[in-house]
Parts: sequence; structure tokens; C-alpha cells
Amino acid sequence: IITYAGVKTLTKIPKILLYPSSARRQIYRMNDSKPNVTTMTTEFAMVQVSFGDDKQAALIARILTNERLAACVHVVPNVTSYYIWKGKSCCDPETLLKIKTRASRVDDIVRFIRKHHHYDVPEIVSFPIQNGDEDYLNWIKAQVSAEPNPELLAKTLDELVAKLEVPKDDSEHNSPP
Repeated sequence: IITYAGVKTLTKIPKILLYPSSARRQIYRMNDSKPNVTTMTTEFAMVQVSFGDDKQAALIARILTNERLAACVHVVPNVTSYYIWKGKSCCDPETLLKIKTRASRVDDIVRFIRKHHHYDVPEIVSFPIQNGDEDYLNWIKAQVSAEPNPELLAKTLDELVAKLEVPKDDSEHNSPP
């Protein structure tokens, strides 16, 4: 039996995990042929939003990417949320959006979601992306417009849906860098 960080285990811990995380990062960098694999930054953010309606969640995801507010939106179905609402304990199925964007566009996303969300108090939280793959972060920067579009909030969902691009067939998709 081996004890590591106060936990007893029957399996042997790989030697690399015994190094502090900063040393592991240095070892990984030494073994990688590409320098600057990751970049420390606060230029990017991930916004998380939950929806009670999966169709509305998918529609918002498509609009955010089509309008260049987000580079990528993960739509995570079948999330179960437990919460207290108006003094009652609740449990509901929801769909979660994980929106990758520039930090400078978070306020625009929040305003857009507040305007079009069905909930009285939607869950809208954002997290800075402090470290990420340099190629992926550059891809986000290229996909998300730097300048806000003031006309976006004036448009109705129907107007935005009318100009949505039809997604390409999955076989044509290339995963983001």
C-alpha cells in the first residue's frame, strides 16, 4: 500500500505525479517539440449559461457563433440542477452552454442572453481563461469580432434566426486548432 497526499492506494503512483505541478509543466514543456504550447492570458473567457429548453439553448448557441460573439459553444444536454427557488427545493433537467469568447465580449453576451432567456433569473457566469493552448486561443481571437455590434440587441430572435447560416455536414467539419 502506497500513501500519497494522505490517500492510501494499492497502485503505484507514476513518478511524474510526485513532482509539484510547476515541475511537471516544465518537464512536459521540455518533452514537447513546440515551444509556447500554452499561453497565460486574461484576454479570453468562458461563459456558462443553463437553459430549461434544449431548443432555445441550441438556438442561442447558433446565434452567438453566427454573430461572432463566440468562437465555440458547447451544448451539454441532460444536466440536472438542484436549487432553491422562492423557498422551495427544486430539481430540473437543463441544458448547459459553455461559451468560449474574448473577455471584452462577455458583457455583450450577458446582455443578449438576459434579453432572450426564458428564466426570470438565468444562470450566467463567466470565468477567465487563464491558460490555454496558444493555437486554440489564436483561433478564438480570429473567430470573435473585437468590436461590439450595437444593432444586435435591437434585433428580435426571429430576425436573427432568419440570417442564420446552415451548418455544414459533420463530415466537412474540421475540429478547431
